[in-house]
Amino acid sequence: MITLEKWPYNRKEPLEELYANTDQTYCLVQLPVPLPLSSVREYLKAVRSEDLKGRPFLCYAIKNDDAIIGKIEASKDEEGEAELDLIIR
Repeated sequence: MITLEKWPYNRKEPLEELYANTDQTYCLVQLPVPLPLSSVREYLKAVRSEDLKGRPFLCYAIKNDDAIIGKIEASKDEEGEAELDLIIR
């Protein structure tokens, strides 16, 4: 069963594992693996606070049973423009 849940981890490894095992060919921003620790810390802080540089920010894990198969992020800027990012293995 496919479900969404608020990003459940506060560690670098689950993010790194997701990106290492995903074809990023069509991603607008391709992330290097291993992920830079300073960037991951800042990202996870935004996930916890639901705030990314003053903008609303939501991040959910896409799970198939208990395995994470992707993630989805939504944010909105000051002008009301929304952005949706999705990565799936």
